[in-house]
Amino acid sequence: MNSDLEKRLGLCLFFCRVGVFIVFLAWTLDKLIRPEHGVGIMKNFYLIPGLSETLILLFGVFELVMCLLFVFGFYKYLTRAFFLFLSVMSICTPRALNGMRNGIFEGWHTIMFFSAFCLLACAIIVFVFRQYDTRFSLADRMRQSD
Repeated sequence: MNSDLEKRLGLCLFFCRVGVFIVFLAWTLDKLIRPEHGVGIMKNFYLIPGLSETLILLFGVFELVMCLLFVFGFYKYLTRAFFLFLSVMSICTPRALNGMRNGIFEGWHTIMFFSAFCLLACAIIVFVFRQYDTRFSLADRMRQSD
């Protein structure tokens, strides 16, 4: 691959990485600030009742660590796979799938749901092309200085 194309690809991957980071950081902060909301999300969208706020907080802390590792370029396979999985799950919840069916066939009242497909597309891109995602990556800069 020529260096110009590699630079442009790296920049595009950086923007995808930051976009995924922003969405997941917002979701993570919501878990940390309003764990009761996270309990409600798990109950209403994922049909998993009975989770405690403490469990949501613990997952929020774990997710925050993963967000930071992800945006700074560490553990590329692990972090990108994690956020790809969460992106798929955000679309494939029983409630979301029902909302998509209703949105398509009954008047588009859940149209905001479809923005999750952009998030999923970016998550797929940064996972598949992770070896080229080196622009503004702290992990790659640290490797180069060794």
